[in-house]
Amino acid sequence: MPNCKHFETCELTDEADPEAGFCILHSQKHDKDSSAFATAFDAHLSVRGYELAAVVFPAETDFSDRTIDGHADFSNAVFMRGADFRRTNFTLSANFSGATFYRETLFYHANFQSVADFTKTKFWRNVKFTDSSFHNLTFFSDSEFLAYGVFDDVTFHHDAIFVGSKFRLAVFSGARFEGLARFENVTFEEAFFKHAVFATVLFDSTRFRNNTDFNAAIFNGYAVFQEVQFERSASFIEVDFKDNVRFSKVRFACAETPEGAASFCRTVFRKNSQFVRVIFFGLSDFSHVTFEQAARFQAVSFRRRVTFSWAQFDAEAYFVRTSFYELGNFAGSIFNKAVDFSRTAWRSFANFSHTVFYGDVLFIGERDELIFAGCKITFRPTLHVSSRVLFQYADLRQCRFHDTDCRYVEFRHSTWPRRGDHLIAFDEIAEPLVERARAELEHLYRTIKQSYERQGDYERAGDFHFGEKRMLQSNPDTVWPSKIVLSLYGTLSGYGEQYLKPLAWFCFLVFGGTFFYLCPICSGLTLGPDGPEVALIVRVPMPERDTISGRLPTSVPPALDAPGSSISSSGTPGERSAVDGSLTQSNTVAPPGPTKRFQTSLSADNFVKALRLSIAASLLLTTDEFVLDRELGRYFKILQSILGPLLLGLFALAVRQRVRR
Repeated sequence: MPNCKHFETCELTDEADPEAGFCILHSQKHDKDSSAFATAFDAHLSVRGYELAAVVFPAETDFSDRTIDGHADFSNAVFMRGADFRRTNFTLSANFSGATFYRETLFYHANFQSVADFTKTKFWRNVKFTDSSFHNLTFFSDSEFLAYGVFDDVTFHHDAIFVGSKFRLAVFSGARFEGLARFENVTFEEAFFKHAVFATVLFDSTRFRNNTDFNAAIFNGYAVFQEVQFERSASFIEVDFKDNVRFSKVRFACAETPEGAASFCRTVFRKNSQFVRVIFFGLSDFSHVTFEQAARFQAVSFRRRVTFSWAQFDAEAYFVRTSFYELGNFAGSIFNKAVDFSRTAWRSFANFSHTVFYGDVLFIGERDELIFAGCKITFRPTLHVSSRVLFQYADLRQCRFHDTDCRYVEFRHSTWPRRGDHLIAFDEIAEPLVERARAELEHLYRTIKQSYERQGDYERAGDFHFGEKRMLQSNPDTVWPSKIVLSLYGTLSGYGEQYLKPLAWFCFLVFGGTFFYLCPICSGLTLGPDGPEVALIVRVPMPERDTISGRLPTSVPPALDAPGSSISSSGTPGERSAVDGSLTQSNTVAPPGPTKRFQTSLSADNFVKALRLSIAASLLLTTDEFVLDRELGRYFKILQSILGPLLLGLFALAVRQRVRR
């Protein structure tokens, strides 16, 4: 009879299945004689050992508690019923490549002391390798796990290769990979690596279609996640990355299933960590994460909320060209070294409340693409003396600084909101101001002013000096005398920042005084075609006192035209003459001709004369050309002599500020 097609393995004829050309061991008939198979199988074991390539096992197969001393070759074998390899000890290589297991397969506590090859193996039902040990190379490349593939608490002492495999559900909880673990092009419908321990691991082009659990896993060696797709939630809670880790071109969740979250809560990155061109479509959680070495988030895209709250960065942190589409929350984070947010895109909201910066902080945008454009920011960090915060090409029109000490914050080419002609902080218009908010704003404006002064930008420093004084004036804790002074200071000169304002007030004072003096009812200065009316002072000689009684004689004074008498427009009664030193008496008389009192003439000549008087009064210049008869006019002149120099002084101070800038 013809030999079996696998004669080199079984050395049998095709008597059992002549149509297919197989012996009883290799026949694929489901109804082949089980007793005949058992007899032939026992005979084969006694002669050829475990050379069982392509053997078809029709019934349940029990290899449990055996020690297979030679090479075990189950390549292309078919197990129609269950297969039991519990506590089996494979002393040499075990080859299951191309094998097919149709029912549940058990490898509990199996021990593979040499190479274990499960390449292209197909498990239709559950397979369990719980507590098994693989001491040499292990291959599961291109294998298919159509049900549960359970590898919990398995130890791979050497490299484990799962390249191209497919898992419906993979359980590697507690597994230990002491060599290289390769999961390139693997598809996991669902995967659990909880408490797994990896040396070096490579996930390249791996696809996780449902929830993935790496919680409490330990990565002792280099971990690479390259072009990995997590279509649902990915959990890396309390993971310990003891060596470098790189996530490159990884997708967490996807546009179709954005509800998938990525959680790295309380994870520790002990060496360099890189997230390059990663997209987080769902929620992202990096809260309480510790980065002991450099952390790089380069060209990363967070499409939904991400939180780094209470995270700790012990080395440099880089978020260059990272995009935050929704909330980017860094509340309570600690940056012990420099952090770089250059060319970062913030689309919605950024929260830096209670963030601690010990090193330099860079928020640098581009000239045509400002950082924080269209984004609301809450910036309330704790800044230390050694820290330097730089906002360059930043849009701060919706940035709230609260009571941040901005003395160590630099603002370059930044855009602020405006109120009138002055820059203000968004805090002032974000919500109705209360007493505490006004005090905070006063402190904020003062420190921003000091920051701009340190940079030599006195133009913008003046804007925030103006805001500081406004808040001080409106603060309920400010005493009322100070409020009055500040109110006048702001009205007259814009708190020393507007040099045109006191000049305008001075001009108003001069021209207002001019029209005031043109009104004789108010000032008592009468103007007419011949000029102002003056008071005439008559000076006559006074007789000497009697040397005995000390009394003046009772004789009538001489006439005005008597010899020795004089008429002048100035002098006081009872003064001595400047000519001969004789004591004179003065009497005021009206000038000859009709009186011009209470006459008004708005001629150009009179306007110039009134303007000259107003300018003289405002500049503290003395003039005897005009005499004011009414008290109101005299008081107004005194007021002019006070306000004029004051306004000019304020003008000089404001000009000095402008020149200083």
